[in-house]
Amino acid sequence: MKILIIEDDPIKMSNIESLISSNFVNVDVVKCISYMGGVNEVLLNEFDLILLDMSLPLYDDVFQTAKPKNFGGRDILKEMKRHKKKSCVKIITQYNEFDDGSISMKDLDAQLKNIYPSIYNGYIHYETKLNLWQTELIDNIKELKK
Repeated sequence: MKILIIEDDPIKMSNIESLISSNFVNVDVVKCISYMGGVNEVLLNEFDLILLDMSLPLYDDVFQTAKPKNFGGRDILKEMKRHKKKSCVKIITQYNEFDDGSISMKDLDAQLKNIYPSIYNGYIHYETKLNLWQTELIDNIKELKK
């Protein structure tokens, strides 16, 4: 199984990667920290699962972009659809709303399910104080491995 994690927060990235490596063998994890890095990986390679943050810096070099791309995750889904990429995508976010509260994660989830039904597989609310995200992610990976 091959998993791509697109996440700019190093602690969150490390927690996700540790969870995967401690619960699954024979899983190849590839990591990206920006929108452009993620798009390049998605277009050049095939993945069984993509774990995607919603808000991402545009480039790996943080000095090239001052403000994160609020809907970078959604834009990666758009590129995947345009290029007919078929990986299963799961958003992992710590936010309940985006764009200064203009859209909730639940509403965004409904939109993404409607627009990208063949690739978007919902979201996991990442909350470090609770371990629910860990159980949900493990269950999702087990389901994909079947």
